[in-house]
Amino acid sequence: MIFMEMFFYFLRNKALNANEPFIKARGLERPILTRNQFGGTLGGRIVRDKAFFFVSYQGTARTQWSFAFQQSNVSHRFRRLAR
Repeated sequence: MIFMEMFFYFLRNKALNANEPFIKARGLERPILTRNQFGGTLGGRIVRDKAFFFVSYQGTARTQWSFAFQQSNVSHRFRRLAR
């Protein structure tokens, strides 16, 4: 049997993220965005030129800083204007 496989890992964390210019101008810290993305594939033949198999998997672990407090403030302003 011949197998073909591929594995990958993608890392993004606070040490590697660029600072946004508007946040930097205010003197705030970089937003938290941590992403670990990983996975792989495996395939091969079962019977020569007749049958094969292929499986894949991808997983993601993510942490992101939210701007929810700003969104609720904006929606409150729009509600006041709509009256």
